[in-house]
Amino acid sequence: MYDFGACPRCQMEVPSERLRESVIVCSHCGFTTNQKQIQIEKKADKRYITLVSSLCAVLTMAFILIVQWDTHVLEVLPLKTKQLMGAASARDLIRIQEICEDRKNLTCQLEALQQLSRLDNEAYADLGKMLYLMGENKQAMTAFTKYFQNGGLSLDASYHFARSLEKDGQVEQASKHYEDVIAAKPGMLQITVTKNYIKMLMEYNKKKQARTVLKKIRKHGTSTSDFMDPIFKELERSIQ
Repeated sequence: MYDFGACPRCQMEVPSERLRESVIVCSHCGFTTNQKQIQIEKKADKRYITLVSSLCAVLTMAFILIVQWDTHVLEVLPLKTKQLMGAASARDLIRIQEICEDRKNLTCQLEALQQLSRLDNEAYADLGKMLYLMGENKQAMTAFTKYFQNGGLSLDASYHFARSLEKDGQVEQASKHYEDVIAAKPGMLQITVTKNYIKMLMEYNKKKQARTVLKKIRKHGTSTSDFMDPIFKELERSIQ
């Protein structure tokens, strides 16, 4: 009432000296009110504005959460609360990681895997692979190193560790992990693994080693006898 000194009835401006009186009388239309009533109405207006603002904030937060988590919203909220409090179990963190992966939230997924790795060594393998695929090679090597130091045996982790070591120029260590992966399945031709291994050896001018690896693989049977034949013939010519 009397916002900016205007009469609520006729909207004409009320002199400022009248606004300070206990009973305010409009000099234009005679409308009257008092300061106590004005204060009551102002407090009511403030409560209403606060209530509406709070409701808008809650609705906005709910909208953001629904957009972020979709159908997982009711499940993920208690899980994320436990995670923030440091009280999430390995099972909780695995579920958070799964939900984050489903929602394609890489930051959330990484956080879950980092916390899970303190409870479950296998999480280091997943963390290393994810970091490698994201281009975070140094961090990937750190995760893989911890995984294998703690007794990890995953062939997939060995392969991606070999790739990250190769990218870092650590050819000898990379070769060891490539060899481990190939040796683990002697009766199977692992085409992608072998091709990447040979490619690395040739890029680092280790042609004799590349020929030895290929010759061994090509002796496994008729199905592998001509594997990477152009590369093998090139190696044979260059080494003679």
